[in-house]
Amino acid sequence: MGLESKYHVSDFGKIQSIPRSWTRSDGMFVNWPGKLLTHSINPQGYHSVTLTSDGRNWYKKVHRLVLEAFVGPCPDDMEGCHKDGDPSNNYLGNLRWDTSSNNTYDQIKIGTHYASSRVRCPRKHRLIEPNLIIHYLKSGRARNCLSCNRARAVNAYRRSRSLEIIDFKVLSDQKYIEVMGSEMATIDPLFLAQMAG
Repeated sequence: MGLESKYHVSDFGKIQSIPRSWTRSDGMFVNWPGKLLTHSINPQGYHSVTLTSDGRNWYKKVHRLVLEAFVGPCPDDMEGCHKDGDPSNNYLGNLRWDTSSNNTYDQIKIGTHYASSRVRCPRKHRLIEPNLIIHYLKSGRARNCLSCNRARAVNAYRRSRSLEIIDFKVLSDQKYIEVMGSEMATIDPLFLAQMAG
């Protein structure tokens, strides 16, 4: 891409274009002083910049530019990871190349993974014991609703036997009441009120 000769990357995540000069096609001499690039921030909080080379624009994430400049190219099957889980912290000491699964595990451990901090599933079932898939938790995976999982399993079984499929909303709510048992009124009165309403 030829970007190395046009941009400086600092170990704090600052990207600056290098001062340069050239002669335009009309013969006019141009001095470009260089400038610090403005970061754009995506909805997930990752910073990126637009780099230009040979008339083309390249949109690059800042943490990847820092790693490529100071550590080297991204190894196969690796991605740029933030050790503290903060995508805006692009300091070299906070970055590393690692696998996608290790990156996800770090996010769960830190509590920044979108699913690790969920308190309810899409059906509004509380994600607390006993309504959690335990082997998912033990393996460091996301918090998942046991009731919805059981409802999917029932319908998968019925589908395989060419039986009528039960409405997922109704079935998953029944499974939730079964899983939570006699403690339902104290554990989740909000859900019971929603069912009654």
